[in-house]
Amino acid sequence: MTLKVKERGKNSIGLNGGVSGIAGQLHGVQLLHQQLPGVGRTLSLDTQLGTRMRSVRLGFTEPYFLDRPIQLGFMVYLSRFDFNQGREASILAGLQPHSAV
Repeated sequence: MTLKVKERGKNSIGLNGGVSGIAGQLHGVQLLHQQLPGVGRTLSLDTQLGTRMRSVRLGFTEPYFLDRPIQLGFMVYLSRFDFNQGREASILAGLQPHSAV
């Protein structure tokens, strides 16, 4: 008996959101592509965008480095946090924060 099989990738998409006392409102997206053709590689992208915070991560994993069962990968990320102490103190005091002109 001979079976012909075709390997398929596994993809997933995730959406999230929330509110944090420090980071403000958050909205995020995760994209994951597993099983890049034939070798089980994984590629991922994760973003978080908020009122005070922004981050983006990109990752790659190779499960068989140099045809040996050695997992190798990397992640590149960018993160930015914008915290204005004067604005936060105004909000806590119940005052309307002024926008810069």
